[in-house]
Amino acid sequence: MITVTIAYSADERMAMPLAASIASVVANFRDPRAYLEVIVIDGGLSPLSVRRLVPTFADASRFRFSLVTPSVRGAQGIQLKRYGLAAIRRLELSHLLPNHHRVIYLDADTIVEHNLRELWNEAQGEGAIWARRDWMFPNMSHPYLQERQSGLGMHPDDPYFNSGVLVLDLDDWRKKDLGARVISFLRAKGAYCPWLDQDALNAVFRGQWRRLSARWNRYPAEVSRLDSTGIIHYVGADAKPWLEPFEENLANRRFQHYFETTSWRDFAPMPRASGRRHLVSR
Repeated sequence: MITVTIAYSADERMAMPLAASIASVVANFRDPRAYLEVIVIDGGLSPLSVRRLVPTFADASRFRFSLVTPSVRGAQGIQLKRYGLAAIRRLELSHLLPNHHRVIYLDADTIVEHNLRELWNEAQGEGAIWARRDWMFPNMSHPYLQERQSGLGMHPDDPYFNSGVLVLDLDDWRKKDLGARVISFLRAKGAYCPWLDQDALNAVFRGQWRRLSARWNRYPAEVSRLDSTGIIHYVGADAKPWLEPFEENLANRRFQHYFETTSWRDFAPMPRASGRRHLVSR
């Protein structure tokens, strides 16, 4: 039987949404011919938060959960901004998971609405990294991206991808030491990377990344129907439904649905909805 491996990297700030994200992955993984493996790279999670990550309804015969605590390394000379060390850890996945060939990486601020076996099957063939072209910032010609073009070594018509959902060929990453290349780029060109590793990934993989269907990384404002939405990504520091106040919409109701299936519901109730609208950025 095939094993579909999902990886996250998170710190204590993202522990609650991470639990909801994992619950959504497990709830929608309905393939009897496959195992589901969820791996969390520990960026500073408390032992109590780790215990709250495993859904109580998971079928232990088809689900494996593990926590990987990396050694302290990799971020020297990099301004982490608001993202923290956890953002850099995903660049080390090929070394942190030496026995894995492929992995689906998800940001902790995602909710999964469909079977991730479908995503696993879609991202087949050659390609070190698969991603969705960004919905709001599809090209480097966008006004938000223009000032960083030259520093990233990119052109106005170059497409730009969002890095919140990735499928990675870890064998290729190990063979070419791609994680180290991205980290080196961040050290040298960090001033041109306001969105940190996402900008660096776009620069290093310019013209070499493979495109995922839009359904696998939808911004909340795109979500009007669930049948065409595989993953909801709550993009932006001010667009998180677990922070008060949040806008009442389908995407945020879906986060609340999965949050209610976690043990966090007894310790950290969801904030109330409001009419506030949010700016969107990484």
